[in-house]
Amino acid sequence: MKSFFATISKYLALAGVLFYKKRLLNIIFILYSCLTRKNKILGLPFFLQVEPTNRCNLNCRLCLTGYEKLNRPKRDMAFDEFAKIIDQLEGSVFYLVLYNLGEPLLNSQIYQMISYAKKKRIFVRLHTNGDFKDKKHIGSIINCGVDELTVSLDCATPQAYLKHKKSDTFENVIDNIGSIIRERGRRCRPFINIQLLLTRDNENEISRFKSLVGRLKADKGLIKKVRVDFPGVQPDAAFLPLDARYIRKIYKDGYRKKRCFRPWVSTVVLCDNSVTPCCFDMQAEHKFGSMDNSDFRQIWVSRGYAEFRQQALSDINKIPLCRQCSAIDFFDNFL
Repeated sequence: MKSFFATISKYLALAGVLFYKKRLLNIIFILYSCLTRKNKILGLPFFLQVEPTNRCNLNCRLCLTGYEKLNRPKRDMAFDEFAKIIDQLEGSVFYLVLYNLGEPLLNSQIYQMISYAKKKRIFVRLHTNGDFKDKKHIGSIINCGVDELTVSLDCATPQAYLKHKKSDTFENVIDNIGSIIRERGRRCRPFINIQLLLTRDNENEISRFKSLVGRLKADKGLIKKVRVDFPGVQPDAAFLPLDARYIRKIYKDGYRKKRCFRPWVSTVVLCDNSVTPCCFDMQAEHKFGSMDNSDFRQIWVSRGYAEFRQQALSDINKIPLCRQCSAIDFFDNFL
């Protein structure tokens, strides 16, 4: 019953932020640009992803940071840099994800960022690996105003966790999740997800993971199909589950994408203030500009961004970045 009310609260919060700063009108402009296949876009993105840091405290096998193959220097975004982004996009953005590469809680200003976005009436989703020892994070997560929290546990047993994340802190993460849920108490926010990354090593742990989600009384358990190809890293099919039902369409013969809406509706700002088209561009190969020396609108309507949209319209499968992406089959990426 608690999860039901948390779900209702989540979607009411989403609905509430739409009616602020003419955001609905902006959505109409963006959708018109999508439907009419315009590369000269009307409006600004309504979905924003910001990378608070690309540093991490873990070495997961399926992460560029864990592989130590990330070509970008390690850096934390400063609060003033974040505020500049939000100030320029508060009239359009209603959904903010605070995560890309790295562990957001390592940025000492993360809760200040969340509070600032909430003052601008933006729905905020935070991702974390949950592996922290400073228990002050528990109260901060609950009280900062974040709407949705996803904890990337990724495994359901200590043995699988050690193999995947090269860390023996599984029980610490479980304890942190339980403490966050207890601290939330009767409140409905944040909506709390626990995520399992489904690989060959843990495809037999699905029922155990579901039991764990129920025991912890999280609002939802997310079972995410693994991605095995990353820029600069040789794809490793050995991570793919043996059961074909658990494999993304992108890894099946004959798969071709028809279209993608992300270059019109969303954008990503990396921790160094670079603007890229989506979260799959982890190495910033398609950097269209920087918030350090440009306003976002200038970048959004720039020639480079327009040419990328035109390429996506002509044949999205010819863009190497997009061939790796399965965003258009988003719901197929989860069980």
